[in-house]
Amino acid sequence: MDENICPNCQRELSPGEEYCQTCGEYVRDAESSTVDVFGETLVDLPKPQGSAPAQAFLTLLTGRFQGRRYPLRDTQVLGRAQCDIILRDPQVSRKHALIRLLEGQFVLMDLGSANRTFVNDRVVEQPVRLKHGDRIRLGETELLFEQD
Repeated sequence: MDENICPNCQRELSPGEEYCQTCGEYVRDAESSTVDVFGETLVDLPKPQGSAPAQAFLTLLTGRFQGRRYPLRDTQVLGRAQCDIILRDPQVSRKHALIRLLEGQFVLMDLGSANRTFVNDRVVEQPVRLKHGDRIRLGETELLFEQD
């Protein structure tokens, strides 16, 4: 695989990208990697494989499907189309945000969305560790993060 091209959408990648900013595809080829999240270096972080037991949920707080719960796995992309969690909101980008389980904690990352991602009304510019009760907003859609 060419390390500078996303295998899913063929977008040119920036050095060190772990996920494609266009489609959310995991682009690291190695079995393990070093990832800098929140200024902390996580060494030899294994590539996500399979699904972790459902420990957390997203609950829709707005829209026609208000109350619907989505169990979270290791890595999930949220967006309008071809995502793990599909949100029917014209203000949501096709691949809007990513939630990933890192060392037992769920982390939310914006994937370069047009209308940004918010946690508790704050813009997500860097990865954010989610806590029980956090409110996530993508476009006009609001979700509640719940962790057992």
